[in-house]
Amino acid sequence: MGKFEKPLITVIIPVYNVEKYLRDCLDSVISQTYSNLEIICVNDASTDNSGKILSEYAKKDNRIKVINNDSNLKAGLTRNVGIENASGEYVHFLDADDFIDKNAYQKLAEIINQYPKIDFINFSYVRYRNKFDKKKITVHQCKFNELIDISLSKEGLSDVHIAPWAKIVRTDVLRENDIRFNDYECHEDFEYTLKLMLASKTTYFADEYLVYYRIRPNSLISKYPNYLSYVLETVNEIYKLTEAEKDDIRLPIMNYAYNNLLERTFELFDKNKISYEYMKKIFQQNINFDMIFDKRNAKEPLRDRLRIVLNYNANIFFKVKYYIKQFFPDYFLFYIRIKKFLLKI
Repeated sequence: MGKFEKPLITVIIPVYNVEKYLRDCLDSVISQTYSNLEIICVNDASTDNSGKILSEYAKKDNRIKVINNDSNLKAGLTRNVGIENASGEYVHFLDADDFIDKNAYQKLAEIINQYPKIDFINFSYVRYRNKFDKKKITVHQCKFNELIDISLSKEGLSDVHIAPWAKIVRTDVLRENDIRFNDYECHEDFEYTLKLMLASKTTYFADEYLVYYRIRPNSLISKYPNYLSYVLETVNEIYKLTEAEKDDIRLPIMNYAYNNLLERTFELFDKNKISYEYMKKIFQQNINFDMIFDKRNAKEPLRDRLRIVLNYNANIFFKVKYYIKQFFPDYFLFYIRIKKFLLKI
């Protein structure tokens, strides 16, 4: 297939104190085989040499536009600055400590030209620390490399990766539906992705590894004590936004949100990043119990999470049992019924 030079793709790169990695990121973008790019780098009040590196690259590549925040806005609001200044028909958010395959935008442009006005494209990624570890999208209800109509039902979206760098999005979808990142200091991409799913009509799972995601020390869970609160607030917000939707739209979206809530909670609890008493307090302050007991929210996500958690750590049984009985009493009998099934997986 020949090269395409349409559409214009805006690459939005939030930058904050990443002088060690920034050159790798920028080099991977400016050396793309696809040239019709607008590269918006938003310097979020960096205090290291990131600003100087951005100025250096802007001088040698006129596709690079540098915007400087007056104060540190964090990743979410910094990406919003990029959206407001984007001219491209499609936008891709790339973190400044990551880098991208040299053919990535060429491959994405080919898909867009094959399916004009597609709302967003999902793709796989490679985790990178000291070695490369390919992480492929696992597609259960959909197929790779074909247009998926999600206008009437959101089934099949359970495998969309939360990270904004794992998808490219049609800019008008964001603007027409007022989809922006919130101001949370972490996990701000959760609400963004859920709203994108809700607003979109078409998607595509590309069978390609396009982004190299750099794993750095100090996870968000250990760095931000309000991590669980952000997850809960997001789930509550999506529950409110989807109340008027029909079940074919609402249920898959809520399943996705609920599944993520359970995953993060079990992760915090199992790895002792948060005490039980503190977690209990967070739930009491933030949980919307109407959402938990809503019969339209399927129990399937709970089963899926239990299958994963119980399979990798048998001694968490007691913790899970105690946790579910405390916070989700209507699911407790269900947990007992599927326990034997889970142990066989």
